[in-house]
Amino acid sequence: MADWLEKSLAESPARWKIVIGHHPLWSSAGSKFQQARALRELILPALCRHADLYLAGHEHTLEAQTDDCRAVPDAQGRPPLGQVVSGAAAKQRPLNTAFARHQEANNPQLNSLYAEGLVWGFTHVTLAADSATIRLISTPDDGSGEPVLAFEHRFDRRSGTR
Repeated sequence: MADWLEKSLAESPARWKIVIGHHPLWSSAGSKFQQARALRELILPALCRHADLYLAGHEHTLEAQTDDCRAVPDAQGRPPLGQVVSGAAAKQRPLNTAFARHQEANNPQLNSLYAEGLVWGFTHVTLAADSATIRLISTPDDGSGEPVLAFEHRFDRRSGTR
């Protein structure tokens, strides 16, 4: 599958190359760290070389991170790879803040932009010509269902920027 992903992304004429997977590459909850590490080894090189964004769920949190792709030499010189974790619609999971601090301190390629646990929520993505705006939307636990903008960030398009 990793070879297929590399080939498909490399040959795609799409302006935006957004990969959607179940498992996140990075997560602040910490419960799936080994899965994320194995996934990064398998698909991060292809994502760093060809993708614009990686969207995942699995962890029941709302998160946004970037990876500067320093581990993939032929992918350097591009904007960081954005990743969004949006798994807070099915159930709530707390963050492991000690783990998150340790993970970021020991992985200089990682930049955690936002992380929230024990929340209900979802992600909204708006694509423009050369940027994507992600909005992490939460809803209060009061049962009102009112959407609350928790975080907003603009990611630059990475594919075709070399």
